[in-house]
Amino acid sequence: MNYEKQNMVSILERSMTLLAATAVAAFHYGIRVLLLCAAAMIISMVTELFCLYVRGIPFRLWHLEAMVSGLTLTMLMPASVPYSVLIISCIFMIIIGRQILGGAEHPIFPAAAVGYCFAQLSQRSAVLTYPIADWLGLENAVSFQETVSASAQWSQGTLLKGDLLTWLVHQDGLPMGSSSLLLLLTAAGILSLRRAVNGSVLAGMLVASLGIAGAFSGNVSFEHVLATMWMSHSFLFAGIYLYSDRTLAPSGIYGLLYGVLAAMLTLLLSLLAGVEQAAVILAVLLQPLQRLLRDMAQGEAAARETKRKEESEDVRIEYPAAPADQ
Repeated sequence: MNYEKQNMVSILERSMTLLAATAVAAFHYGIRVLLLCAAAMIISMVTELFCLYVRGIPFRLWHLEAMVSGLTLTMLMPASVPYSVLIISCIFMIIIGRQILGGAEHPIFPAAAVGYCFAQLSQRSAVLTYPIADWLGLENAVSFQETVSASAQWSQGTLLKGDLLTWLVHQDGLPMGSSSLLLLLTAAGILSLRRAVNGSVLAGMLVASLGIAGAFSGNVSFEHVLATMWMSHSFLFAGIYLYSDRTLAPSGIYGLLYGVLAAMLTLLLSLLAGVEQAAVILAVLLQPLQRLLRDMAQGEAAARETKRKEESEDVRIEYPAAPADQ
Protein backbone atom coordinates (compact mmCIF):
# COMPACT_ATOMS: atom_id res chain seq x y z
CA MET A 1 0.00 0.00 0.00
CA ASN A 2 1.52 3.35 -1.06
CA TYR A 3 1.89 6.24 1.38
CA GLU A 4 -1.02 8.31 0.05
CA LYS A 5 -3.45 5.40 0.14
CA GLN A 6 -2.28 4.38 3.63
CA ASN A 7 -2.72 7.97 4.82
CA MET A 8 -6.25 8.11 3.41
CA VAL A 9 -7.19 4.87 5.19
CA SER A 10 -5.87 6.31 8.45
CA ILE A 11 -7.82 9.54 7.92
CA LEU A 12 -11.02 7.58 7.24
CA GLU A 13 -10.66 5.34 10.28
CA ARG A 14 -9.90 8.24 12.63
CA SER A 15 -12.86 10.12 11.18
CA MET A 16 -15.20 7.23 11.94
CA THR A 17 -14.20 7.12 15.61
CA LEU A 18 -14.50 10.91 15.89
CA LEU A 19 -17.95 10.79 14.32
CA ALA A 20 -18.95 8.20 16.90
CA ALA A 21 -17.83 10.61 19.63
CA THR A 22 -19.83 13.34 17.89
CA ALA A 23 -22.96 11.18 17.92
CA VAL A 24 -22.59 10.48 21.65
CA ALA A 25 -22.06 14.17 22.40
CA ALA A 26 -25.09 15.10 20.31
CA PHE A 27 -27.18 12.61 22.29
CA HIS A 28 -26.27 14.41 25.52
CA TYR A 29 -26.14 18.04 24.36
CA GLY A 30 -28.39 18.20 21.32
CA ILE A 31 -28.24 19.41 17.73
CA ARG A 32 -25.85 22.21 18.68
CA VAL A 33 -23.03 19.66 18.71
CA LEU A 34 -23.74 18.72 15.09
CA LEU A 35 -23.74 22.37 14.05
CA LEU A 36 -20.42 22.95 15.81
CA CYS A 37 -18.83 19.95 14.08
CA ALA A 38 -20.21 20.88 10.68
CA ALA A 39 -19.00 24.48 11.02
CA ALA A 40 -15.52 23.36 12.10
CA MET A 41 -15.14 20.86 9.26
CA ILE A 42 -16.38 23.25 6.57
CA ILE A 43 -14.34 26.23 7.77
CA SER A 44 -11.22 24.08 8.13
CA MET A 45 -11.56 22.66 4.62
CA VAL A 46 -12.31 26.04 3.02
CA THR A 47 -9.30 27.59 4.78
CA GLU A 48 -7.13 24.67 3.66
CA LEU A 49 -8.22 25.07 0.02
CA PHE A 50 -7.60 28.83 0.16
CA CYS A 51 -4.07 28.28 1.53
CA LEU A 52 -3.33 25.67 -1.13
CA TYR A 53 -4.51 28.11 -3.82
CA VAL A 54 -2.32 30.91 -2.47
CA ARG A 55 0.70 28.60 -2.25
CA GLY A 56 0.05 27.16 -5.72
CA ILE A 57 -0.16 23.58 -4.43
CA PRO A 58 -2.52 21.16 -6.17
CA PHE A 59 -5.21 19.54 -4.06
CA ARG A 60 -4.64 15.94 -3.02
CA LEU A 61 -7.09 13.62 -1.30
CA TRP A 62 -5.06 13.57 1.89
CA HIS A 63 -5.64 17.32 2.26
CA LEU A 64 -9.07 16.24 3.49
CA GLU A 65 -7.31 15.67 6.80
CA ALA A 66 -8.03 19.35 7.45
CA MET A 67 -11.62 18.34 8.20
CA VAL A 68 -10.40 15.66 10.63
CA SER A 69 -8.33 18.33 12.38
CA GLY A 70 -11.42 20.52 12.63
CA LEU A 71 -13.44 17.66 14.08
CA THR A 72 -10.66 16.80 16.53
CA LEU A 73 -10.49 20.42 17.69
CA THR A 74 -14.26 20.46 18.22
CA MET A 75 -14.08 17.35 20.40
CA LEU A 76 -11.51 19.14 22.59
CA MET A 77 -14.09 21.84 23.33
CA PRO A 78 -17.13 21.97 25.62
CA ALA A 79 -20.52 21.72 23.91
CA SER A 80 -21.22 25.30 24.99
CA VAL A 81 -18.30 26.85 23.09
CA PRO A 82 -19.48 29.81 20.95
CA TYR A 83 -19.47 29.23 17.19
CA SER A 84 -17.31 32.32 16.72
CA VAL A 85 -14.57 31.02 19.05
CA LEU A 86 -14.50 27.64 17.32
CA ILE A 87 -14.46 29.12 13.82
CA ILE A 88 -11.62 31.54 14.56
CA SER A 89 -9.67 28.74 16.22
CA CYS A 90 -10.15 26.54 13.13
CA ILE A 91 -8.84 29.28 10.84
CA PHE A 92 -5.81 29.79 13.10
CA MET A 93 -5.27 26.03 13.28
CA ILE A 94 -5.15 25.61 9.49
CA ILE A 95 -3.11 28.70 8.64
CA ILE A 96 -0.58 28.37 11.46
CA GLY A 97 -0.73 24.72 12.48
CA ARG A 98 -1.06 23.08 9.06
CA GLN A 99 0.37 25.58 6.59
CA ILE A 100 2.97 27.94 8.06
CA LEU A 101 4.49 25.60 10.66
CA GLY A 102 5.87 23.00 8.29
CA GLY A 103 2.99 22.88 5.86
CA ALA A 104 0.39 20.17 5.49
CA GLU A 105 2.98 18.09 3.62
CA HIS A 106 5.60 18.23 6.44
CA PRO A 107 3.73 18.98 9.68
CA ILE A 108 5.59 19.93 12.84
CA PHE A 109 2.77 20.18 15.38
CA PRO A 110 -0.59 18.43 15.78
CA ALA A 111 -2.85 21.02 14.14
CA ALA A 112 -5.76 20.52 16.54
CA ALA A 113 -3.47 21.10 19.54
CA VAL A 114 -2.27 24.37 18.00
CA GLY A 115 -5.85 25.51 17.49
CA TYR A 116 -6.80 24.56 21.03
CA CYS A 117 -3.86 26.40 22.59
CA PHE A 118 -4.88 29.52 20.65
CA ALA A 119 -8.47 29.16 21.87
CA GLN A 120 -7.46 28.71 25.50
CA LEU A 121 -5.09 31.69 25.41
CA SER A 122 -7.61 34.00 23.72
CA GLN A 123 -10.94 32.77 25.14
CA ARG A 124 -10.07 30.84 28.28
CA SER A 125 -13.48 30.99 29.95
CA ALA A 126 -15.26 29.85 26.78
CA VAL A 127 -13.21 26.67 26.39
CA LEU A 128 -12.78 25.76 30.08
CA THR A 129 -16.40 26.15 31.19
CA TYR A 130 -18.44 22.96 30.90
CA PRO A 131 -22.22 22.49 30.85
CA ILE A 132 -24.21 19.82 32.63
CA ALA A 133 -25.55 17.29 30.13
CA ASP A 134 -28.70 18.82 28.67
CA TRP A 135 -29.87 19.84 25.24
CA LEU A 136 -28.41 23.29 24.63
CA GLY A 137 -29.79 26.13 22.54
CA LEU A 138 -28.57 26.85 19.02
CA GLU A 139 -27.56 30.49 19.55
CA ASN A 140 -23.91 31.61 19.62
CA ALA A 141 -23.74 32.59 23.30
CA VAL A 142 -25.79 29.78 24.77
CA SER A 143 -27.09 29.78 28.35
CA PHE A 144 -26.42 26.62 30.38
CA GLN A 145 -26.03 25.24 33.86
CA GLU A 146 -22.30 25.13 34.59
CA THR A 147 -20.53 22.20 36.22
CA VAL A 148 -17.08 21.92 37.79
CA SER A 149 -14.21 21.17 35.44
CA ALA A 150 -12.92 17.65 36.05
CA SER A 151 -9.45 18.71 34.91
CA ALA A 152 -9.41 21.56 37.46
CA GLN A 153 -10.49 19.11 40.16
CA TRP A 154 -7.70 16.68 39.27
CA SER A 155 -5.17 19.54 39.33
CA GLN A 156 -6.29 20.15 42.91
CA GLY A 157 -5.96 16.47 43.79
CA THR A 158 -9.70 15.69 43.66
CA LEU A 159 -10.91 12.62 41.76
CA LEU A 160 -13.89 12.30 39.45
CA LYS A 161 -17.36 12.14 40.91
CA GLY A 162 -19.73 9.29 40.11
CA ASP A 163 -19.19 5.58 39.62
CA LEU A 164 -17.83 3.23 36.97
CA LEU A 165 -21.03 3.30 34.89
CA THR A 166 -20.98 7.12 34.84
CA TRP A 167 -17.37 7.18 33.68
CA LEU A 168 -18.01 4.62 30.97
CA VAL A 169 -21.13 6.32 29.56
CA HIS A 170 -20.89 10.05 30.25
CA GLN A 171 -19.06 12.22 32.77
CA ASP A 172 -19.88 15.93 33.09
CA GLY A 173 -17.16 18.58 33.33
CA LEU A 174 -15.10 17.32 30.40
CA PRO A 175 -14.61 18.17 26.71
CA MET A 176 -16.99 16.41 24.35
CA GLY A 177 -14.41 13.89 23.16
CA SER A 178 -13.34 12.83 26.67
CA SER A 179 -16.70 12.39 28.40
CA SER A 180 -17.12 8.65 27.66
CA LEU A 181 -14.38 6.29 28.81
CA LEU A 182 -15.96 3.37 26.97
CA LEU A 183 -15.82 5.26 23.69
CA LEU A 184 -12.20 6.29 24.27
CA LEU A 185 -11.05 2.76 25.03
CA THR A 186 -12.94 1.39 22.02
CA ALA A 187 -11.36 3.99 19.71
CA ALA A 188 -7.90 3.28 21.14
CA GLY A 189 -8.29 -0.46 20.57
CA ILE A 190 -9.71 -0.21 17.05
CA LEU A 191 -7.23 2.38 15.78
CA SER A 192 -4.27 0.55 17.31
CA LEU A 193 -5.27 -2.78 15.79
CA ARG A 194 -5.90 -1.12 12.44
CA ARG A 195 -2.54 0.69 12.74
CA ALA A 196 -4.26 3.99 12.09
CA VAL A 197 -2.32 5.46 15.02
CA ASN A 198 1.16 4.90 16.41
CA GLY A 199 0.62 2.08 18.87
CA SER A 200 3.99 2.39 20.63
CA VAL A 201 3.36 5.96 21.81
CA LEU A 202 -0.16 5.13 22.97
CA ALA A 203 1.12 2.01 24.76
CA GLY A 204 3.76 4.09 26.54
CA MET A 205 1.17 6.55 27.79
CA LEU A 206 -1.15 3.76 28.98
CA VAL A 207 1.61 1.83 30.73
CA ALA A 208 2.84 4.96 32.50
CA SER A 209 -0.69 5.87 33.55
CA LEU A 210 -1.15 2.41 35.07
CA GLY A 211 2.00 2.91 37.14
CA ILE A 212 0.96 6.40 38.22
CA ALA A 213 -2.52 5.21 39.18
CA GLY A 214 -0.99 2.42 41.25
CA ALA A 215 1.26 4.89 43.05
CA PHE A 216 -1.62 7.27 43.83
CA SER A 217 -4.22 4.68 44.81
CA GLY A 218 -3.72 4.69 48.55
CA ASN A 219 -7.08 5.16 50.26
CA VAL A 220 -9.06 5.10 47.00
CA SER A 221 -9.58 2.42 44.39
CA PHE A 222 -7.08 1.91 41.59
CA GLU A 223 -9.76 2.17 38.89
CA HIS A 224 -11.01 5.49 40.30
CA VAL A 225 -7.57 7.09 40.02
CA LEU A 226 -7.02 5.54 36.58
CA ALA A 227 -10.36 6.76 35.20
CA THR A 228 -9.64 10.24 36.56
CA MET A 229 -6.26 10.36 34.86
CA TRP A 230 -7.47 8.96 31.55
CA MET A 231 -10.46 11.31 31.26
CA SER A 232 -9.21 14.57 32.77
CA HIS A 233 -6.97 16.94 30.79
CA SER A 234 -8.07 15.04 27.64
CA PHE A 235 -5.26 12.59 28.48
CA LEU A 236 -6.53 9.53 26.63
CA PHE A 237 -8.13 11.54 23.81
CA ALA A 238 -4.86 13.42 23.24
CA GLY A 239 -2.93 10.16 23.39
CA ILE A 240 -5.05 8.74 20.57
CA TYR A 241 -5.51 11.72 18.25
CA LEU A 242 -2.56 14.04 19.00
CA TYR A 243 0.45 12.13 20.35
CA SER A 244 -0.06 9.00 18.24
CA ASP A 245 -0.31 10.71 14.86
CA ARG A 246 1.62 8.42 12.51
CA THR A 247 3.08 11.35 10.55
CA LEU A 248 4.61 12.87 13.70
CA ALA A 249 5.19 10.21 16.36
CA PRO A 250 8.41 8.19 16.76
CA SER A 251 8.14 4.42 16.40
CA GLY A 252 9.40 1.43 18.33
CA ILE A 253 11.18 1.87 21.64
CA TYR A 254 11.50 5.60 21.02
CA GLY A 255 7.72 5.90 20.71
CA LEU A 256 7.25 3.94 23.93
CA LEU A 257 9.72 6.24 25.71
CA TYR A 258 7.98 9.31 24.34
CA GLY A 259 4.60 8.06 25.56
CA VAL A 260 5.94 7.43 29.07
CA LEU A 261 7.52 10.90 29.24
CA ALA A 262 4.32 12.54 27.95
CA ALA A 263 2.26 10.83 30.66
CA MET A 264 4.63 11.79 33.46
CA LEU A 265 4.95 15.39 32.31
CA THR A 266 1.17 15.67 32.01
CA LEU A 267 0.88 14.64 35.64
CA LEU A 268 3.53 17.13 36.74
CA LEU A 269 2.11 20.02 34.72
CA SER A 270 -1.43 19.39 35.95
CA LEU A 271 -0.74 18.73 39.63
CA LEU A 272 2.22 21.04 40.28
CA ALA A 273 1.44 23.93 37.90
CA GLY A 274 -2.35 23.56 37.93
CA VAL A 275 -2.57 23.80 34.13
CA GLU A 276 -5.90 22.66 32.68
CA GLN A 277 -5.89 20.46 29.58
CA ALA A 278 -2.21 19.82 30.24
CA ALA A 279 -2.02 16.86 27.84
CA VAL A 280 -3.17 18.99 24.90
CA ILE A 281 -0.77 21.83 25.68
CA LEU A 282 2.14 19.41 26.06
CA ALA A 283 1.35 17.97 22.62
CA VAL A 284 2.69 21.30 21.30
CA LEU A 285 5.46 21.92 23.84
CA LEU A 286 6.98 18.44 23.45
CA GLN A 287 7.34 18.61 19.67
CA PRO A 288 11.13 19.24 19.73
CA LEU A 289 11.58 16.07 21.80
CA GLN A 290 9.15 14.16 19.60
CA ARG A 291 11.00 15.21 16.46
CA LEU A 292 14.36 14.25 17.97
CA LEU A 293 13.12 10.78 18.94
CA ARG A 294 11.46 10.32 15.55
CA ASP A 295 14.71 11.20 13.73
CA MET A 296 16.60 8.73 15.93
CA ALA A 297 14.05 6.01 15.20
CA GLN A 298 14.15 6.68 11.48
CA GLY A 299 17.96 6.70 11.52
CA GLU A 300 18.09 3.30 13.18
CA ALA A 301 15.47 1.92 10.79
CA ALA A 302 17.48 3.18 7.80
CA ALA A 303 20.66 1.63 9.20
CA ARG A 304 18.94 -1.74 9.70
CA GLU A 305 17.56 -1.64 6.16
CA THR A 306 20.99 -0.87 4.72
CA LYS A 307 22.54 -3.73 6.68
CA ARG A 308 19.80 -6.10 5.56
CA LYS A 309 20.36 -5.22 1.90
CA GLU A 310 24.11 -5.71 2.24
CA GLU A 311 23.64 -9.14 3.84
CA SER A 312 21.15 -10.24 1.20
CA GLU A 313 23.35 -9.40 -1.77
CA ASP A 314 24.58 -12.38 -3.74
CA VAL A 315 28.17 -13.28 -3.02
CA ARG A 316 30.06 -13.86 -6.21
CA ILE A 317 32.44 -16.81 -6.10
CA GLU A 318 35.37 -16.55 -8.46
CA TYR A 319 36.67 -19.87 -9.74
CA PRO A 320 40.28 -20.23 -10.90
CA ALA A 321 40.78 -20.17 -14.63
CA ALA A 322 41.31 -23.48 -16.34
CA PRO A 323 44.96 -24.21 -17.20
CA ALA A 324 45.95 -23.56 -20.79
CA ASP A 325 46.61 -26.53 -23.07
CA GLN A 326 50.25 -27.35 -23.27
